[in-house]
Amino acid sequence: MLSQSIIAFLPLLAAVSAASQGGAPPSTPPPSTTTATAAPTITPIGVEYYLQAQPLDQHPAKVVDNYVSPYHSGAGENNVTLGAQSEAFKAFLDPDGGYQEFDLGLSYPNEFVMGGDIAIQGASLVAIDAGIGDAGFSIPSKEVGLTWNNTAFGGWLACNITKQTTGLQLLWLNKTEESKEKAPKGCESVRLAPVYL
Repeated sequence: MLSQSIIAFLPLLAAVSAASQGGAPPSTPPPSTTTATAAPTITPIGVEYYLQAQPLDQHPAKVVDNYVSPYHSGAGENNVTLGAQSEAFKAFLDPDGGYQEFDLGLSYPNEFVMGGDIAIQGASLVAIDAGIGDAGFSIPSKEVGLTWNNTAFGGWLACNITKQTTGLQLLWLNKTEESKEKAPKGCESVRLAPVYL
């Protein structure tokens, strides 16, 4: 009888002893930390396309076959360059507000942000940034291309600003500046035509 009481008492003694040494061993094993799941991507809304810069003036050589692509400039921030189609990312319009979005394979939206920063006289920066960008974009037709419903918007520009990127950079003509609505020196007026997939 005494030996049965001692045997029954041993598990209780072990638990008390473990607790006094800093804690009892866990009763269930910890969850596995080796299982990883891939983050979801933003699902494109509507038809996808690439945005191709097409010249509007008589000197098209600098912008032929150039497509919109992001150029990483900071955490969640990208300047917009014009380069080969192999460097371009798929784009789509979010009809709820007219946001120009890009499928960068991430779990959050990346959209056009029409910066108020003046890159050169009469031209403002365009960025593709994480989160919600500027609203009001539309594509009235393939011939017109992407446009922005803003009174200051005077069209798209392909500019050679080597301090910002490694090649041509996308800017927009800001009609509120003293530009007389002409492309600044070093820039060409372009349309952003959708090349549908």
